[in-house]
Amino acid sequence: MSKTNAKIETAPETVAPVATKTYDIKQMMADHKTKSAVIRLLAADGLKTSDIVKTMKTEFPNFIYQHARNVLNQPLKKS
Repeated sequence: MSKTNAKIETAPETVAPVATKTYDIKQMMADHKTKSAVIRLLAADGLKTSDIVKTMKTEFPNFIYQHARNVLNQPLKKS
């Protein structure tokens, strides 16, 4: 039996660029009144916590990851 060291060549996978949606945080704040409501809306739209923080930092430069994480982990109170 002979051993061969043949390499299997595969074509590199191409990844389609992700279309990023832009959000108007000022308008969202005017409509929903609180940062927490905006965070929940962005999460419902499919953004990850880190993406929510990046988006919120456009309007609130001191916005921190922990706030978004706390809002998403805390269950809503029944009204």
